[in-house]
Amino acid sequence: MIFAIFFLLIGIVVLATVAFGILFENLFDAYDNVIEKARENSRTDFVAKFGPTSSSEERIEQSLCKYICRELVSVLPLVAILFLGAFTIGWVEGWSAVKSIYFLTVTSTSVGYGDVTPESQEMRAFCIFFIPFAIGVTAEILSRITGVYVSFVAERTENEFMSNRLTEDDIDMMDIDDDGVVNDIEFMRFMLVTMGKVSGEDWDKLQALFKRLDASNDGSLSIEDLKIMANQK
Repeated sequence: MIFAIFFLLIGIVVLATVAFGILFENLFDAYDNVIEKARENSRTDFVAKFGPTSSSEERIEQSLCKYICRELVSVLPLVAILFLGAFTIGWVEGWSAVKSIYFLTVTSTSVGYGDVTPESQEMRAFCIFFIPFAIGVTAEILSRITGVYVSFVAERTENEFMSNRLTEDDIDMMDIDDDGVVNDIEFMRFMLVTMGKVSGEDWDKLQALFKRLDASNDGSLSIEDLKIMANQK
């Protein structure tokens, strides 16, 4: 039973990892493709001030452990209720502490071997409410840990992208109007599109919308533009 307690806990984490891995596989594959494309377009690391230092990488690693611990601490009251319920069932049924924890583990992970079950009608009635609660708490814990890890992977991947140095090829790609220089708008477009924050098509649509609203063609939106459009109508 002691072995099964640890086996189930490890097993459910592994299965949850596989399930979420399948769920986010396409997302991370797409993000990885963006990173690889960025690497192909730049031969060396990004400008040093934009890149993370080793200390920032260490901070990311530390933040992962910190956030996971914080999430676990936040669910401690719920875990305490689970143990209280399990030991209450065990006390009424005359189970040992190990048997009670074994029942809790098997139940909360939704494995349900059925080899240890309450016999009294009172505890069976109690389990009608206890079992869904236990499964829900376990799912919540796993989802919180997975959410923290997904955010960690995204942040690490983004920092990895930002560690690329600016090259002449990058400037050529950023220079949309081919005037030989890159302004802040061109830089923002390149970075947002390459990092997958926005698609190039959406950016072009927004630019077209701005130009349509800029009736005076002065490069800005003002009350004068509203007057021009009103007169046109």
